[in-house]
Amino acid sequence: MEQRKPSDSTTIGKVAAHVPDLIVYGDFSQEVPFIESFGGVLLFADISEMLIYGGNILNFAGDALLALWKVQRSRLSDIITLVLKCSLRIQEGYGVRESEVGLKLQVKIGLSAGHISKVVVGDNKHQYFLVIGRAVDEVRLAQNLAKASEVILSPKCWELCNKNMIEIETIKDQRSVKARYIKNISEIEFDEFFWKCTEYLQHYPTGESILRATSTLSPNDELEKSLRKYVMRNILKKTDDNQPLEYLSELRPVTIVFVNLQFDESANTLHLCKAIHDANVKISNIIHVFSGKINKVFMFDKGCTFLCVFGLPGDKQADESAHALDSAFKIFNFCSEMLMKIKMIGQAYLTKERSEYYHLLGADESPGWQAGQEKELEIYDTLLKGFVASTEGRVIMYEGLMGYGKSQLLAEIAYLGQEAGYNHQARPPCVSAANIINSTKTTYVQLRELKPSVILQKACQDLGVVSISRELEMFLIQRSHGIPFYCEELLQNLHLKNMLIFHLWEEEEEVDDEWEGLFTNAIKVIPSKTESLSSSDNELYICTIRQNVTLQNIMLPPTLKGIALAELDNMSSSEQLVVTCAAIIGLTFTTELLLHILPEWTKRKMNQTLAALVDSHIFKCFNKRKDSQKAQSQDMPSTELLVCPGTVRPIGQVSDSRSSVYNRIKQEQLVIQCGVMAFCMPLLQEAAYECWLKSQKKALHLKCVSYLEGQAHKCRRCGEGDFISFHRHTVEMMLESIESQENISEQHKEYPFSEAASLIIYTTLKRLQGPSFEGMERKAVTAEASLTSTCSPESVQRTSEGKTSHQIQNSQAEEIEKEFLERLDEIIQQSDRDWEKIKRLGSCGCEEIVESVFVPLARHCMAMGEYARGLYYLLECAAAYLHLSNNYMAFCNLNTAENLIKSVDFRATVINQFEEATFYSLKVAIVRSLCCCDLLWLKMCLLCDREKKLAFLYQQGCCLSLLWQLFSLDTATNSKKFCHLAAFMKVNSAEELDDESQIISSYTEFSLCCQMMGYQDEWMKYELMAIQRSSHLRVIGGGLLTTVKLAQSLAYMKLCLGNLPLSIQLGYRAHEMCVRLKKPKLDYLVLCRLFKALFLRSRYQDFVQVLSWLEKLAVVGERIIRMACFFSYCLELLLYAGFSFKSFKECLEFIKRNEKNCILMSQNSIMLGLYSSLAIWFARLQQWGNFKEPFEKARRLLRRTSASFFATCGFCRFLECEILMLRKHIEEKPELVWATRNKILKDLDQVLSRCSTSPICYPRVYHLKAYILLVLGNEEQSQIYLSQAFQLCDIYGNLLEKSWLEISHEWWFTAKGPMEDLWLKAAPDFPKWEIGMTEKDFPEIHKTKYLLRVPALDINNPFPEPEIPDV
Repeated sequence: MEQRKPSDSTTIGKVAAHVPDLIVYGDFSQEVPFIESFGGVLLFADISEMLIYGGNILNFAGDALLALWKVQRSRLSDIITLVLKCSLRIQEGYGVRESEVGLKLQVKIGLSAGHISKVVVGDNKHQYFLVIGRAVDEVRLAQNLAKASEVILSPKCWELCNKNMIEIETIKDQRSVKARYIKNISEIEFDEFFWKCTEYLQHYPTGESILRATSTLSPNDELEKSLRKYVMRNILKKTDDNQPLEYLSELRPVTIVFVNLQFDESANTLHLCKAIHDANVKISNIIHVFSGKINKVFMFDKGCTFLCVFGLPGDKQADESAHALDSAFKIFNFCSEMLMKIKMIGQAYLTKERSEYYHLLGADESPGWQAGQEKELEIYDTLLKGFVASTEGRVIMYEGLMGYGKSQLLAEIAYLGQEAGYNHQARPPCVSAANIINSTKTTYVQLRELKPSVILQKACQDLGVVSISRELEMFLIQRSHGIPFYCEELLQNLHLKNMLIFHLWEEEEEVDDEWEGLFTNAIKVIPSKTESLSSSDNELYICTIRQNVTLQNIMLPPTLKGIALAELDNMSSSEQLVVTCAAIIGLTFTTELLLHILPEWTKRKMNQTLAALVDSHIFKCFNKRKDSQKAQSQDMPSTELLVCPGTVRPIGQVSDSRSSVYNRIKQEQLVIQCGVMAFCMPLLQEAAYECWLKSQKKALHLKCVSYLEGQAHKCRRCGEGDFISFHRHTVEMMLESIESQENISEQHKEYPFSEAASLIIYTTLKRLQGPSFEGMERKAVTAEASLTSTCSPESVQRTSEGKTSHQIQNSQAEEIEKEFLERLDEIIQQSDRDWEKIKRLGSCGCEEIVESVFVPLARHCMAMGEYARGLYYLLECAAAYLHLSNNYMAFCNLNTAENLIKSVDFRATVINQFEEATFYSLKVAIVRSLCCCDLLWLKMCLLCDREKKLAFLYQQGCCLSLLWQLFSLDTATNSKKFCHLAAFMKVNSAEELDDESQIISSYTEFSLCCQMMGYQDEWMKYELMAIQRSSHLRVIGGGLLTTVKLAQSLAYMKLCLGNLPLSIQLGYRAHEMCVRLKKPKLDYLVLCRLFKALFLRSRYQDFVQVLSWLEKLAVVGERIIRMACFFSYCLELLLYAGFSFKSFKECLEFIKRNEKNCILMSQNSIMLGLYSSLAIWFARLQQWGNFKEPFEKARRLLRRTSASFFATCGFCRFLECEILMLRKHIEEKPELVWATRNKILKDLDQVLSRCSTSPICYPRVYHLKAYILLVLGNEEQSQIYLSQAFQLCDIYGNLLEKSWLEISHEWWFTAKGPMEDLWLKAAPDFPKWEIGMTEKDFPEIHKTKYLLRVPALDINNPFPEPEIPDV
């Protein structure tokens, strides 16, 4: 059964959830104390499934509970059987199991039945109940007899049960028995028995979605008032605040006093009732003074036990442990002297608090001085000298949060003043001191956090050592938040837990001071202090951490946690909930995210609560922070702040109610405007965070991550991209696991350039393309995007219904792309007119984003156990702080990342190669920014050597270019990653070189790399970036070469996406420039693209001319790869054009002669095309003996090819081979049809997925799919796909495929008689197209296509199932 959500229950239902049915449906008319007797069955065990079986949990303490089935005595037999069934189910599911901490949990169950008495004690405010009687004593004894996974029936229970249904085992020397199982009943019979038993149980829930009928109680003020007496006020406050049930659980340190009363055996029920009532009243009165609560009263353990708790939510006080101990003595004295029939009083005192403090290794000479207070004492000294000279009174005011060292500072001042013979008075500001506060003679000094180097100095001073380990140093810096008292308590806690090791320091032991010492260098303590801390002048100590101690997992020390929880408990329940939810987010949080995780809160309620918390100095507006944080993070000296009169608020100052209301409204308005807030006390955030249970933390962290990830980018002014350029694309699969919950891409558009270029490009392209432009980095909506959008069968189907917007966009897009390169100058011309728009973008907001989005994201991910994701955001944080010139925070985040990588939890995660390289490059960037060249070390040679000359960077770019191309030849997953990484490193290298030509080339290469791997967004984005950059080039020399490369790359992109006219124009222009520049290698690539575009457009004379140019470059130059491409194109002419440029014999001889060439063997895409073309040739000519070898070679190459255009074309040809083989099997080997069909359909799906990067291939694939469907007997679907292929040919201008489609359509559906296969008629000796010929020389060229003949099928059994041989 499922529990109803708390929000579905009434208030009385929420209160009743904490009270058992024995009370909810009991008698409230009697005066307390009173006794009520009834019959029932008791179960004493661990918490589990009792509610489903009608049981009612009365009490639980620790891992033990007591459940009751209240029933008439005449029905006890059946209910005992029901309870036994419940017990056996519990043992079956939970009898013995391992816990998360490695302990083995065991369930032991005892059952009893018979006469039971309910005792209610208390007063008109608080009441408690307990059950007593023989059945209660017996169930405790039965449970004690049980072993792991056993169920024991008490003697009375065994006497009252149906013995015919229960198989038992006797226990030696005991009347109790061990139940083994229920016999003689099936599951169906038991279900009927179960529902019969529920009729005997009053208030058993009738609904299917609830466990207790109390959750459906109708509003009843009188009943609710009575039930509230049984629920602690701590719970009622949160329930009244409408907080969900799951938010009531909390993990916090408390102090517990157990009071156990054991009565004389002669005491009857009335005596027990009176004694328990008197004890309850007295105990309540004693502990109430110290905010203690009676949590439980029960007798299922030996005697009667009162569980008294100090420090529950809302009750935390100072000296809690002393209060509990004092209360325990008073309770003991009362019970032993005043209560009758008491046999024994036992008390147990448990606490999580520490009540003793002592120095670790010694004491300072002065009473108050501590490291980091020199500046404050210097101010005092200056004022003292001025006082001596003028004899006028002076007032110096020090303000600081708790733990900032005010008391120690004042003690030191008093000590210094006494030595000088002056009198000092230290007091907090009060109402009467207002005039002094506002006086010009008053100097106000605000105490600030300690700098990292001072924290190190203080730690050494407190520990009495000359140095501490780097790990301990970073722990103190991060966890103390620069607050002296926190630092002291953290050290004290580590020392008490025996986590520190002290050993002698030797002079020659120098720590390798490289990366870890950039900001905090190990120091020696001043000799005078060292002498007092060391056993001798020559013995100096250092402090390190014990082995296997993980400092990141250290909980907050009890003293600090107690201070923070006391502050938390002074708040209202609404304020507590806001603080604890904000603690999940972090020290800094946005109000939007806070509202997102608050349960069912309105924005108005949140703002009102936040205003109250700001007013009480719990929170502060983030934009009101002092600049001291940045100063201290850079380890810069802080300066005192002199403030105007009235800044310091006197204690006790009271304002009228009208002013208070006005101030509260004003505070709410400030909160609304603020948007980003922070904790005033870091300690409170950490303590509030630790109050959550583990499951609650994980759920809330997940909500935060899903909300924040859409905001994880730079500010709009800086381009809204990743701080590590396009970082997310290297780990996109990891990010998608949570990003799928929310798609915020439409809300956060990215601009990959500087602020000026971003706005200019956006404005210009918006004017060019209209309202469809949505941002260059998120979605490059160019002509290709509109073409790609027409590739799905659904979009093609819609197109067939009329002229759609896609067709209109296509015509516009072709014109836009044709003119785009010529219009780049307009981008520069537009800059002056758009300058005002650029200024309106505002100042950089990256710092706020980093602290409110990226830093929390890293913490949330690591708290959830998403360590790879946490590393991602830690690296982003480090890069962001470098972007903000905050080297210290970048250093801290990289240190955290390094600790994470080295941690045990992270070892199972394989670090992304890109992130590993980024990690080291960020380290070096920090070192370089600090001019610490002597600390530079090489971890990755390609990234880390930043001091080489520009020539080295240029060579590095060339090597990376070769590297990614080599990796692209291997389809292994790691190689794909290395390919992407090398190409991206090329981009980084080029940008560091700061050469426009190199940057454009790197963008172009990276775009090509992404196209081959199917990263469409990246390839289109970098293409657009390259176009923008090219507008700054001078079209001479290197600039012209870069323009040629860009043109050939664009020609390839347009070819892939089906913009054939623009691809052809770009190709011809690039070819002409290559000839002038004498760049044959580049010209070869240009001509390959140009040939394919012309071939698909059926511009026969033109593509033959291009093929002749290719032949000259390939054959004459004897370049094996160029020759392979050339002969591959010659085979395509034979297969699809109906004439020859080179004969099939020449092509076959080339393949046989060079197929073992190691260079050619590495070209998987080219070889796939060659082998597939050979197989098609042999299949068409029915030369099946020759077909097998090239077909099998092509099959083996299939899985090793990339997603490039040429690989996809090769895959299409391989698919045609399979289809021809399927037709052969239909005609000759029907038993193989199903296996062949399944393989083809699988490959068809794969090639369709590859077409997403090369949409121009869709017409061929749909043509082949239509044929497959027709061959398999699905004529209707075949016509649909044939129609779609026709429409795509029209969209892309693919005349070659269209001419073949027309023949197929006529042959399959409209031909009135047999058609002649002109291709077979011409094969194998096709006419040769010589240079100078035209289409007039080949009158039937458009009809010379291979006819895809449909085989005749057996109507009764077209595709027989394969026979299964007899075994």
